[in-house]
Amino acid sequence: MIRTILSGAVLAASLAVASTLPAGAHDMEPGMAHAGDVMIHGAVARATIGPAPNSAVFMTLTTEGEADRLVAASTPAARMVELHESKMADGVMQMSPVEGGIAIEPGTETVLKPGGLHIMLMGVTAPLEEGGTIPLTLTFEKAGTVEMVVPIGKATAGHGHSH
Repeated sequence: MIRTILSGAVLAASLAVASTLPAGAHDMEPGMAHAGDVMIHGAVARATIGPAPNSAVFMTLTTEGEADRLVAASTPAARMVELHESKMADGVMQMSPVEGGIAIEPGTETVLKPGGLHIMLMGVTAPLEEGGTIPLTLTFEKAGTVEMVVPIGKATAGHGHSH
């Protein structure tokens, strides 16, 4: 009887500790995660078309705490991953790596979307098929690293963001 009560108390204590641990990729739905005060919402990767070697990942980043920066991203689904920005220059859309990372300010949404900031996947290791998922590791300057699962959407994914 005492042993049963004690083991019940130990179980209750371990559940209480487990519920205070930060959520990671495994207990949040695909496309969502958080690292420290930074929340990641609506992450989606574009499906590749035919032998296309590149793709992109889009998402919305917010912080409940101090300002932070997304400084790196990686996935085994691509040989190289860079933080990119698309901008119009002399009437031509140009893409270039973002120097110093992507800023995330308190009280605002940082939206990674087509034609703007995005995570570029170069040299995808296998076709990205709509309905599948890829693992993605994001590294923030202050909040640290988080591993998440990103769903693969249509080849036009990211255009339907309602933010």
